[in-house]
Amino acid sequence: MNVPLFNPELVAKGRQASDAEYKLKLNDDTRRLYQVHKDTVNPAHPFAKFSVGSLDTLAAREHASVRDDLLRFYQRYYSADRMCLTILSAHDLDSLAQLAEHCFSAIPCQLASAPDTLPPLYREQDLGILI
Repeated sequence: MNVPLFNPELVAKGRQASDAEYKLKLNDDTRRLYQVHKDTVNPAHPFAKFSVGSLDTLAAREHASVRDDLLRFYQRYYSADRMCLTILSAHDLDSLAQLAEHCFSAIPCQLASAPDTLPPLYREQDLGILI
């Protein structure tokens, strides 16, 4: 977790796995209802965006490979100040604190800038839509 490798072969496998999951869910009624919800919110809100990877959405662009995009994302957003950690265990709190410190203290803390303010999830015209 501290120094991911972004191995090109594993990136390619990840693309294939994401595409397989996407195709598997195409006929899932729960996924369809979720998509209807996404289609009826403010299109400027990130929730409205396509949220599942496919070979098309995870394809290399003209000037950047998928791995390059992953590295850029990692460098920009992978920062301890943007993360939360939950540990569930029967061990005592002091032991868990030591374990967390040992395992996760090397994650960089870049004091990343606060995320942009999001537009509202629903606009007036998005409310009361009958489907």
